[in-house]
Amino acid sequence: MINANGGWQPPEFVSRDRCIKDTEEILGMPDVPIRSTEDIFRISTLGMDWDLGMVVHEPVDSSKIPTGADGKKAGFFLLHGGSSDFKGIERHAKLLAQKFGFRVIAGTFPGRFYFPDPSRDWPDDTIHSDGTVRTPIWKQGELITPDQYDVVKDPSKRNRYGTRTLARAKPETNFWYRMAAWPAAFEEGMIEACRRHFPEKEFSVYGQGHSTGGPFVCMLSQRIPNMAGVCATEHSPFGYLCCDRDKWGGDMGKITGYERVEKRGKGRTDPFNELYIRTWRDLARYQGPEALGQEGPTALMRLPAIMEDILDAWEKAKNRPQFKAEYVVTHAITDSLAEAARVSAGRLKMNRDETEALVNRFIGGCECSAHASRDSYISAGSERAVAQVEYSTRVLNREIPMRVDGQRGQTPHGATFAYTRATHDVIVHDRSPDRTGSSLDCLRLGRRRKLEQGEWGRRRRIRSLGRWRQRRDELRRQRRIERRWRRWRCEQSQRARCERSRVQGLPPRPGKRDQHERCARDRQRSHD
Repeated sequence: MINANGGWQPPEFVSRDRCIKDTEEILGMPDVPIRSTEDIFRISTLGMDWDLGMVVHEPVDSSKIPTGADGKKAGFFLLHGGSSDFKGIERHAKLLAQKFGFRVIAGTFPGRFYFPDPSRDWPDDTIHSDGTVRTPIWKQGELITPDQYDVVKDPSKRNRYGTRTLARAKPETNFWYRMAAWPAAFEEGMIEACRRHFPEKEFSVYGQGHSTGGPFVCMLSQRIPNMAGVCATEHSPFGYLCCDRDKWGGDMGKITGYERVEKRGKGRTDPFNELYIRTWRDLARYQGPEALGQEGPTALMRLPAIMEDILDAWEKAKNRPQFKAEYVVTHAITDSLAEAARVSAGRLKMNRDETEALVNRFIGGCECSAHASRDSYISAGSERAVAQVEYSTRVLNREIPMRVDGQRGQTPHGATFAYTRATHDVIVHDRSPDRTGSSLDCLRLGRRRKLEQGEWGRRRRIRSLGRWRQRRDELRRQRRIERRWRRWRCEQSQRARCERSRVQGLPPRPGKRDQHERCARDRQRSHD
């Protein structure tokens, strides 16, 4: 679709038939011969060793790798969702490599790569017959033993999750310290993976994180110097935006055409030392709303069939990791992140300044700007995010308040900022006539470093709507308290003057007779 300036912009609506046609067209493209290679490497951070596993898909002939608008080769860094590992995005990674010739890294969260088996499939079920549970493998040859955790049954979110099973790490155990330090290992591990396969001078990297992987890719877009943008498909934004989104929708979410079950939600408070063990219930919490949206309430009439489908699907899904500790980052649980940082600092015997620096790194103490330091913080809870996305979508009656060169809601070259809950993305619709590059050049989200093209090198920030409202309400509350205090002091002063005049037998001052009479009535009432 061509706009008035001659540049491409996406259509407002894409029909199902068009989606099918485009899909068939892409799948009909000739395949590029590719090779897939495992890359297992070790990093050291916060005094601990961590093993990570990635899979790289790339053309056999490296000259087939396409070049982006910036003149560099294009590569994709993909992250899976909250239940899976690299196999959860393997199909997408191979599609990008085979049909378009990109070099693609299919990443895996720390602890989720199953080193003991060449198939990388996890054995058995997530909850074993002896009552123990599946736990991460953060280092080859190191296993989390049952004496390092307590298995806890949590019914607090039963309507949404059913009864949740948690592995709660015991203090001072290896599991406890690993759970406290993994966010730093995640950050450094993903940066190292891109450094190994996407040399800064040769490649531009385009990130994509499915669901839980989205906030981490947003964070990495401010850490990896040659990350050119984020392709937001089934993607979640920075943690503080996910937190506010869930406060709006509640634990139960919302289905179009039906009222929200919860009118107002609340933020998550998961401790850093709790590992959530997934079961078939996590498939059911998706299948139920999907059936309601597709079939309506009549879906309940075939509940046994739906449950059979869920249990059959779980038999196929349980060989993926199916445990999760990432809520502290994806939902900006800053108290838990701060506690995790202090636990790691205590283990390393850091001083006060070093501890505070580590806490700021974990919770996002520094603001997220176009020139922020890549080593300054893990931006799960950062109050600002840089968004440079050259596409638009329907805005659900809300805009993020922000200031860019004294303007609100608009950049100097005419890009409008907005927040949409439909795709949970912060988006920018860029109307700049000089930004008409290829499709590789049209996606920009969370980019940290200064761009050399056009006016994109200017600083631009987006303030969190929730933080802005919170500050506004706090100022209003302070002003109300100050007004009441001044009114009370004024009344006390007037009553004191009236009392002195009465004791000294002086006549009331002109204009104060009503005040004297009111004070006299108050004295009489107190005597009675």
